[in-house]
Amino acid sequence: MVLTAYRLLGSTCGFAGLQVIWAVYFAYGTAHLLSIGFNKSSIALILMAGPICGVVVQPYMGGLSDNSRFRWGRRRPFIVSGVIGIVLSLNAFANLASPQLLQKRFQIKPETAETTVKIIAVMLVYILNISCQPVQNGLRALMVEAHSARDQTRVNVWTSYMTAAGNIAGYCMGTGLIINSLSWLEMTQFPSLCLLASAFLTLATTVTCLCTAEAENLQDADPHPVGRSLLGPLKHVLREVKTLSHPIRRVFRVQFLAWLGWFPFLYYQSLYVNELYSRDAVATTTGAAIGSLTGLFYAITSLVTSIAVSIYLSPPPIPGNETDMSPKHLPEITRIWRLSQFFFAAAMFSTVFIAEWLEAAALVALIGIPWSISSIAPYTLLSAEISTRRDLEREGGTAEVDNFSCMQAGTVMSIHNVAISAPQIIAAGLSSGVFWVCRFLEVEENTVWVLGLGGFASLGAGVMLF
Repeated sequence: MVLTAYRLLGSTCGFAGLQVIWAVYFAYGTAHLLSIGFNKSSIALILMAGPICGVVVQPYMGGLSDNSRFRWGRRRPFIVSGVIGIVLSLNAFANLASPQLLQKRFQIKPETAETTVKIIAVMLVYILNISCQPVQNGLRALMVEAHSARDQTRVNVWTSYMTAAGNIAGYCMGTGLIINSLSWLEMTQFPSLCLLASAFLTLATTVTCLCTAEAENLQDADPHPVGRSLLGPLKHVLREVKTLSHPIRRVFRVQFLAWLGWFPFLYYQSLYVNELYSRDAVATTTGAAIGSLTGLFYAITSLVTSIAVSIYLSPPPIPGNETDMSPKHLPEITRIWRLSQFFFAAAMFSTVFIAEWLEAAALVALIGIPWSISSIAPYTLLSAEISTRRDLEREGGTAEVDNFSCMQAGTVMSIHNVAISAPQIIAAGLSSGVFWVCRFLEVEENTVWVLGLGGFASLGAGVMLF
């Protein structure tokens, strides 16, 4: 069946919904934690909930869904349950009362009120991050299993479209026009945006689940035995690690190094621009507006790049199959990914020499180019490898082997998420070390050295792609 734009939109819009959630959370979550009473060092530890859950929870969810059979399929129940957890935890977190309000309402000691609110806040942050794992893994696995190897490039390009669109929507949701239109809710800004983002996520994932059909053989096949213990899915994942092909292992190794570089940029890009902005006496806008506007341009650049990559990789028309992208383009995708890593490394090294906030803002916007490619290339290579193996084994007519190949999707994507999440934990520790050394040496503008360190990791990732 030919993949039309409408089918691609329906199959991938769930990623836009998930990205809107993260955009709102990262834009307002830190300030909300500060208002509760956490200091910056504590918030840095709390934000590690995402990478920690990615390393621990997602492999478990991937193995569990790979070996599950439900009336709705293998992926949809996990996606739906994850969305419910996201909606409940995010809105509870946004509406969490301040310690002062809790103290007045229940007539308790200030220390008790503050401790109670902080414990609840940390629990909700972890529930939110845990709930995101089955949604993220389920959506990725669903894309791999529902489409052929020839379609994987187009599917992943459209996924990058939706991710960029979700980012743009998230940045735009904080504008006065949207906030004023929600005044009838009688809520403050953060709870209102969380409610709107939750509605968008629910609608988007519902459309994706309805528009994307799991293959019948995947729903009807017998699952692999994983044992009845709670550790059964993890044991299944460990067994699958030993069977991974060389191309998949290569993607994991590159991603590990690449995300050592991406983590400092994603977490400190706003701080980097604001540090330079604060030195500019002629600036007329607020630092928050500068950060938001820079992020918006970054998201727009990412979307435009995704469209350009899609056009560049489009093969010559094939009679009767004009819309498919051939797996023969995979070497070209690898080359583009390698160049994007070198581009990102050069950009990180250049931060040391940039002295004006306008130049820094322009640089951040340009980094939307390698970010877009990094959102397309690894997932395309992984999904094409899984789908190609599945299609070849189907042609061989071995049902048992075919079932084994198809069932790898959730596990492979969860292991890939470990390759992304684990270096974030390491990068957080390295960044803290760099900040400590800079304070010891009395270096004021220390963020550029953290970003520059990430450039070396990206340079190594590019070399590994030769």
